[in-house]
Amino acid sequence: VPIILFVPWGVRPSGSFGQSEISVLERINKFQDGLTKRNIPSQVLIMPADLYATEVNNQVGDEQVVDYFGKVATFASKSFRFTIKPWSTIRTENWQTYQAKAQKLTPLAIRALLTPYKIQEAIAAAKRRSGYETAEDIQSAAFRYLRERICEAEIVEANFQPIKLSAVPKAKDNEVDMTLPRLYIIPERQQFPWLK
Repeated sequence: VPIILFVPWGVRPSGSFGQSEISVLERINKFQDGLTKRNIPSQVLIMPADLYATEVNNQVGDEQVVDYFGKVATFASKSFRFTIKPWSTIRTENWQTYQAKAQKLTPLAIRALLTPYKIQEAIAAAKRRSGYETAEDIQSAAFRYLRERICEAEIVEANFQPIKLSAVPKAKDNEVDMTLPRLYIIPERQQFPWLK
C-alpha cells in the first residue's frame, strides 16, 4: 500500500501560476523519487483549498479560484502524475461526518480546544487576508477557518492515513492539524508558493 503524501495547496490571490509553484512541486517530486529508490511506494495527493478561498474567506472570485487551481492540477498531474482532489470534493464525499464535526465546533468549543495564541494568530491572518473589513466579520472568518482546518485534518486522516507534506511553516499547522502526521521538506524561502 503506497504512503499517501498529502499536500494542501492555497489559492493565489493575485498573479498567475508560475515558477514559485513549479519549484515546490518539483521538490515534492524529488522527495517522492527518494522514497521510490528506497522501495517505499508513495502517492502524492494535492488538495486545492478551494473552499477556504470562496467560503471561509472573501479573498478571491470563484472564477479566479477555478482558473488557478486548474493550472495547478494540470501541471501537477501531467508533469508528476500527482493526484488532485480539492477540499470541496473531499468534504462532499464525507458530508455527514463533516456536518457532525462542524456543528460541535462552535467558537466556544474551538476556544476550549485551541490555545488563545492560535486563535489570535487566526484572527490576525483573517485581518490580513480574508477580504473582510469589520472586526465581527474578521473574527467570524477566523473561526470558520479554524473549524474547517480541524474538520479537514480529522477527515483526511480518517480517509487517507497520510503523511502531510506541508508547504507552509510548522507554526501555521500546529494545533489545527490535530494528530495528522506531518513532514516539513519545503525550505522557508519557498513556503507559501501561491503567495510569492
